Amino acid sequence: MAAVKAAAISFLKDRVSETGMTHTELARKADCERSHISEMLSGRVERFSLDRINRVLAVFGASIQVSYRLVSDDRQNTLTARAPSRNAG
Repeated sequence: MAAVKAAAISFLKDRVSETGMTHTELARKADCERSHISEMLSGRVERFSLDRINRVLAVFGASIQVSYRLVSDDRQNTLTARAPSRNAG
């Protein structure tokens, strides 16, 4: 999941740079604290849920989507779920 969050932050940094949006403006549009935006954009995302990151991504019309696929391992007769990573953007 860390790679997905890193890709999302890279996307956000690019959009913020392209638009010239301030952290304060982005925080207001995403309905979160400016300090959270600063923390996210500095790469410290481990404390933020996908929902929180998606709220910020939504300002730019993007989101992280995770899908699950059930995989059967016949040798051990067990079922596991895997979450493939998808990048925002």
